Amino acid sequence: MLLGRYGVGRGMRVAYLMPNRPEIPELLAGILKLGAIAVPINFRLELSDLAALCDNALPHVMVTDSATAEKAKSVAQARGMPLDVHDEEEAGRG
Repeated sequence: MLLGRYGVGRGMRVAYLMPNRPEIPELLAGILKLGAIAVPINFRLELSDLAALCDNALPHVMVTDSATAEKAKSVAQARGMPLDVHDEEEAGRG
């Protein structure tokens, strides 16, 4: 499970920044199973709003897709937050 790679556990926040995708329910189930807190982020936010949201929510890790990766990368790097980029090709792999 990708969240395990980042040491996600009970009470930690996991932000996800991506348009609606078929994998989101699976991601949410994994977050909840770990006892973590899902922080959905609107992928249409401006960079400054995304940064402010992350400063307030303090997520432990951010999950994104290739379409929003550049925006997420700049925010995650500035905060020392791990970033997991989920691509469509990976969705079909076990």
